[in-house]
Amino acid sequence: MGRSTEKETRLSEQRKYRGWTAQQKIEIVLAGLRGDRSVKDVCREHEISDTLFYSWRDKLLEGGREALAGKEERSGERELRRKIRELERALGRKTYRRSGGRRSIRSTRRSSRSRLTTKRTATGW
Repeated sequence: MGRSTEKETRLSEQRKYRGWTAQQKIEIVLAGLRGDRSVKDVCREHEISDTLFYSWRDKLLEGGREALAGKEERSGERELRRKIRELERALGRKTYRRSGGRRSIRSTRRSSRSRLTTKRTATGW
């Protein structure tokens, strides 16, 4: 009986996760990439899983790839930014036209309300 109670307490305990700074992650990944020690040894030393190591490695390499991207790759980004500006301008024009239409509807409503009020007072509603 005592053993099952201990197991239940262990299962209900909240697991505490460690936080790693960006600098620590970079140092761990670089230690694994240097090649003087195996990735398993680096992971064992820092008590992290291989999967976490490779995830950090992939993110580090992807960030470097983006930073070192050539002009051809960046031109695609430029084209997307140009398209966004074009769409924002079109949306602005539509919004402006629509708000102008709303003003005329509101003024029409006001004039019909004032006519209705005049009729009510004249007929004694």
